[in-house]
Amino acid sequence: LTADFREVEKAAKNIEKATRKAYQLEYLTQARPLADVTFLATARTLLEEAQTEFAAQRYFVAKEKAKAAEKLYKAAEKLYEAQAPALLAIAGERDELRRSALEAPYKAQEELYKLERELEYYGNDDNRVLELQSVAQALLARGQETNPQVPAYGYAEAAKEVAKAARHLIAAARGF
Repeated sequence: LTADFREVEKAAKNIEKATRKAYQLEYLTQARPLADVTFLATARTLLEEAQTEFAAQRYFVAKEKAKAAEKLYKAAEKLYEAQAPALLAIAGERDELRRSALEAPYKAQEELYKLERELEYYGNDDNRVLELQSVAQALLARGQETNPQVPAYGYAEAAKEVAKAARHLIAAARGF
């Protein structure tokens, strides 16, 4: 069973993107560490697993695990932005961000709904999927509990990315 060039290229590209996100987040958090981010260890593990799967020539699984790691790093980046209101105050002047901020909780809920449907349909053998689902639900709830001075946008975006990561793990487990 030989993999075609596109599959190999996609897996390598996704591993590279996840690695870049990891380094970007590491650089950002040098000045001010992230608080209450429990899923970064999972992201690191997934990236290592993706590299191992790639070396074993299981390219689809490598690609999906790398995508999951990238989404988790992206979620951490969104939380970093949410915990740094000065960054959002500058960016908040743009109209598209205001619109995105209003849509973010609904998009996160939609992603969680898709995750729940995939869990029902495909099942799950990986406990990390359920952990990520509960993290996403907690982030969404936390974003809705925050006071009006702190934008919920970052929490909702992080919840959406964590739910996407869980969906990529399901895809990696099922193999398509």
